Amino acid sequence: MKKIFLFFLLLAICIFAVHHRLAGAYLEPRLEKQLSYLFNMPVTIDGLRVSLSGHVFASRIIFMDQPEFTAGPHLDARNVQADMDLLALLNKRVEIGTIRLQQPFYFIDRIAAPEGSTNNVITWWRNIKRIKEQFSASKPPSKDHRRWSVRIAKIKIEDGKFIFQDRSGHESDKKFVFQELNGFLAGFQWPSPDPSYLSQKVNLRGTFGEQYPAPFEIHGGANFATSQVSFNFEGVIEEGILIEHHQLWDGSSIRILGGKFELRSRTICLRRQLQSHNDLILKSIDVAPGVSATDKIWGLPAAAAVRFLQEQETIHLKVPVQGKISDPQFGFHKAFRAAFQQALANRVRGGIGLITHGTVKLATHTGTMVKDTPGMLIGRWGRSLQGRIRELHDR
Repeated sequence: MKKIFLFFLLLAICIFAVHHRLAGAYLEPRLEKQLSYLFNMPVTIDGLRVSLSGHVFASRIIFMDQPEFTAGPHLDARNVQADMDLLALLNKRVEIGTIRLQQPFYFIDRIAAPEGSTNNVITWWRNIKRIKEQFSASKPPSKDHRRWSVRIAKIKIEDGKFIFQDRSGHESDKKFVFQELNGFLAGFQWPSPDPSYLSQKVNLRGTFGEQYPAPFEIHGGANFATSQVSFNFEGVIEEGILIEHHQLWDGSSIRILGGKFELRSRTICLRRQLQSHNDLILKSIDVAPGVSATDKIWGLPAAAAVRFLQEQETIHLKVPVQGKISDPQFGFHKAFRAAFQQALANRVRGGIGLITHGTVKLATHTGTMVKDTPGMLIGRWGRSLQGRIRELHDR
């Protein structure tokens, strides 16, 4: 009898020791199937473990893009850990304390569509909405009016990477790369009580740029758990390399050769309506006339415009952007580029105009002085100066 008891005790200990692996092995294929159906993306989960305490671990989770987008992962995260309240599931609540993502990779791909453009986030969001509507239509009335809800206290990101690629236009591809991301998103809640309620807090830092990464930081409030996306962000990019973002000069008569920049931004989006106020500081820029340039740039002599830009140690520009992010024709980069080029053109015109008017005034004043004291300016140098002053004055 003692041996039988000892056997079952050891068996219980072994089962308890490996229960998280057994539970993971049971849930892994079922979760893959359900998530693939929900997001309309092939989902792969490796090394899933679930403990009785609610600790969940997966060595890797991959959401693959739909066929019409770039062949690759939409989301790829390693060593995913989460602390979940398992009993809350009985009440249709997903309560998660903290999710830890190591080296997560997130990719948004924007492509052309009959309505203008679409992206791989919109597609899975619409699929979830479609499934929800079908389920609601087919489900018989029930006394249980409770709906599933999701709360995540914090999502911690360690050494992450985010890429946004826009392939929707006829221009060259636009690609924005954020790397070495560290920080968190806190207070996720779905469904959201109000799209305008910015319950989620975002704090991220890392680098911006692929060839010449520049330090950046962003923080603020957001509400991503609704189709009426709202957020209020402040961000800064320091010591950026201008040539990395040469596309900002596309369509202008100026070609960027070198220099740095600093960007400070405040962007507010309320129910998809976006307003962005940007302070852009260009430092020690090196430019040349673009291939489309004639003898005039922004209505000014090309040489004068280029020289003015190169002689400025810093150029401070206000770059406002506004639009509706749900409009397929709206693109932040396109709007930012147009506002940037307009602000730069105004700065060059104003700067050269100030110099020109100042020169005329100086020439007029100096001409009067020469007339009053002709004896002070003699010889070839004096005559040359008087001729130059007269030429400037006649202009």
